[in-house]
Amino acid sequence: MKKIEQLVHCGEGGRAIRKNLKVSVCSFIVGVFLSISAVAAFAGTAYGEWGYYGPINNYSYQNRASITTGGSYAYAYTEVQNQAFENIPTGYMGAKARMYDSSNNLVSQSDYYYNSEPLYSMSQSTSRWWGGTYYSKGLTQAWNGSNYVTYNTFPSPSQNH
Repeated sequence: MKKIEQLVHCGEGGRAIRKNLKVSVCSFIVGVFLSISAVAAFAGTAYGEWGYYGPINNYSYQNRASITTGGSYAYAYTEVQNQAFENIPTGYMGAKARMYDSSNNLVSQSDYYYNSEPLYSMSQSTSRWWGGTYYSKGLTQAWNGSNYVTYNTFPSPSQNH
């Protein structure tokens, strides 16, 4: 019976063990939350608002910019699509992705890309080696029957790396 009492009653040494265990568990939990917060701040995709324009040559469009971060790169995307979600003729819409740093300097951009077949939606991207704060603000074009009309996207929120 005495051995059972000794196991149940840890005395002063037992209090120290419980205190150290509490500190260890609390430290572990705080570390997990900090790790999750760091991942959320440094990886993911941020979307700008949709912009709407048209009709141009009987088609109405919407465009949007986004920035994706993760791994070693940041990627800026520009999307354009027909608001009716129906295919439009080849060459009627174009997109150019552009990426800016936190000082509003253009740091990367793509060429214009045009739909090479009937599509209702398309996107273009550009990338940059990761490190810093970036946002995306692209350009889209619509064919009016004789030339292209250019529209800016709204800027995406910034992403940190």
